[in-house]
Formats: sequence, C-alpha cells, structure tokens
Amino acid sequence: MKKVLFICLLFTNVAVNAAIIDFEDLGIVSGGQYNPLDNEVITSGGYDFVNGPSSIDNFDLHFPNDNESSIGSSTELLSHGDVIMSKSDGGSFSLDSFDFGAIFGEVATFSVVANLLGGGIVSETFNLDGDSTTSELFTLNASFKHIISAEWLMVGGVQGIFNLDNISVSNESVSAVPVPAALFMFAPALLGFFGFRRKAKS
Repeated sequence: MKKVLFICLLFTNVAVNAAIIDFEDLGIVSGGQYNPLDNEVITSGGYDFVNGPSSIDNFDLHFPNDNESSIGSSTELLSHGDVIMSKSDGGSFSLDSFDFGAIFGEVATFSVVANLLGGGIVSETFNLDGDSTTSELFTLNASFKHIISAEWLMVGGVQGIFNLDNISVSNESVSAVPVPAALFMFAPALLGFFGFRRKAKS
C-alpha cells in the first residue's frame, strides 16, 4: 500500500502560495484617493473587491493613500458598510490575517464571514480597541481555509466607516502531472523497480 501511495505522489504536484494584499499595485499616488463606482470590482494582487449588500451609498468603497481618510501610511481599502473579497480566477484560498481600523471610531464590533468551497459558512467576530488613529492586526481561526469569498461587515446593523489593509492570504492547489510527461519521466524508474522486485523474488 505504501508503494502505491508513493507512486501516486510521483504524479502529483502540490503548491502552496502565500501573499499579502496591500493595494499598492493600484498605483494611487501619496495623498490621493480612488473612488470606484457602485458595484465596480477592484482587483489587487489577484483578488477582487466589491462593496457588499450593506452599502449605504453609491460610492461605498474608497482607496486612500496617506490622506485624511487613511489610518496607515500607504494605500488602504475604506468601506462605509461592508466589502466582499474573492479570488479573481474563481478558485479557493485561505484567509489568515489582516489590518483593520475604524477611521472615526464609529465601529466597535465587526465580523468576517466566509463561504467555504463545497458549501457552508464560517465566521468570526472581533472587537476594536477604540483607537481610531491606528489599525489593529487581527488573526483568523483555522476554519478560514479553502474559502471562495470573505465579507467584512459591521455587527448589529452599524454603518460605520472602516479601513482594511495588509490582508494575508494563502492557497493550496493540487494538480496532476500530465500523464505523457509523467510516463517519460518515471517509466524507466518504475520498470527498474518492478524488475528488481521480480529478480529478488526469484
């Protein structure tokens, strides 16, 4: 059985990728801000961001870079209600941690709700420290693995303004090595292995 598993692994390629989504690739100049249209999808680092169903106006998302709407000193995502994140290629990913802050101190409690690959929902709720001048690092529990989307939103219907940045994500993809290529690579080794076993038995 162990030999069979080993042979199967020879034909499988497992890749784990990690990244930080910091919105710097949007190219917003220092002191500037980009204001997307309602339901406009913004792509950063291979992930899509769009305002969620709790949007309070037609311009729910903003991307300030070190201006009066910023908490940090780089480009951030700013939302008036909620924001939804998904992978641009439609695949699954894991959500690990993120920086989060309330720009005017309006937000005290927020949740992250994620849809799992294959069905199901996981969520976690956090409390802010009340300091509206800085963001905090929040780490999610281990259940936020292999998700297809994540939503940040206020708890209890509060429509506060929050900043989101430095989202740590990872994904694991398992892909088979193409069979013709695998045969050319491993056929001699496999024939030699089985030949050796046959000679040992005789």
